[in-house]
Amino acid sequence: VLAVLLVLWVISPAEAWKGMSEMEAALLSRVNQARISPAATLKQAGDEGKAFVKNHPELEESLEKGMDPLLPDERLFTSASTHAEAMVDESYFSTISKHGNTPEDTILLARYLPLVSDEAMAVILFSNYLDKASAIDRLYENLVENEMGKTASPVLFEPEFKDVGLVIRTGVYDLQGIRLNYYLAVVDLGADSVE
Repeated sequence: VLAVLLVLWVISPAEAWKGMSEMEAALLSRVNQARISPAATLKQAGDEGKAFVKNHPELEESLEKGMDPLLPDERLFTSASTHAEAMVDESYFSTISKHGNTPEDTILLARYLPLVSDEAMAVILFSNYLDKASAIDRLYENLVENEMGKTASPVLFEPEFKDVGLVIRTGVYDLQGIRLNYYLAVVDLGADSVE
């Protein structure tokens, strides 16, 4: 019986997850637009965009033609949420947990069996009120800036990625006695080995 359950778990196709918040859906829409039209995104990034293209010649064709939009996957939502909650609870911002777990570890624990996977993250700190639309803009800009600064493998512009889990969390962060509000976005991406 256990073997049958394991086989069913492994071969079940990923279904799009409908439980995203309005902010998460808006940020995912921006990320997908950047993948569909990466040339426009890179042009807006100016010199950083040119450097990104130069640093990643293997992506030239994908950056010119565009990439498929990412599809929400509940398992990746679970992994992104698990990591985001750990950062909120333990007051840190890093792709590696305080316990040494990598994004790949958290993704596997969520039962997503990737051929490839990675994580992108954005954090914005602010002292006063920040409306949701402005927060989405700043989180998106932060994600793109982080991507442009990478000389290692890209995340958002990796054409192999097909699935995504994206969460946004809010909270208060104590920065050496100064209390700041924050928005945190965690984006887990992958290509399922089962598909």
